[in-house]
Amino acid sequence: MDEKPILRISTINGILMITVAVIYDLVQIFLTLIGIGFLINWIISIWATLTFGTWLALRGISPMKARRGVTWGVSVVIKMIPFLNALPGWTVSAITTVTTVRLEDELARHPALAPIAKIGQAFKKAA
Repeated sequence: MDEKPILRISTINGILMITVAVIYDLVQIFLTLIGIGFLINWIISIWATLTFGTWLALRGISPMKARRGVTWGVSVVIKMIPFLNALPGWTVSAITTVTTVRLEDELARHPALAPIAKIGQAFKKAA
């Protein structure tokens, strides 16, 4: 019997990851609004980077792979800059990562979708 690969990020795990990202973003926004964000947000950013890096590594996902690396890298840089750290960088990165990993896993589970993936890759190369 041919076993299909499992999802690296389950639905519950994805929801939890996005929820944690939203909490990190809300705390950083709050601290920025009350005026002490520039003192504390860098510590929260380091903690969030370690949290998501460990979380993804435990799931067998490299946060530095192609687009994920760019997404997480930009998020870390934005979150280290005072007042820009009020932007929802962690949430955007978490949603992007969950979505792309789930799509990669679904393509691996359903080989019939491979031609659609090739069309998408052709459009990326043309752009």
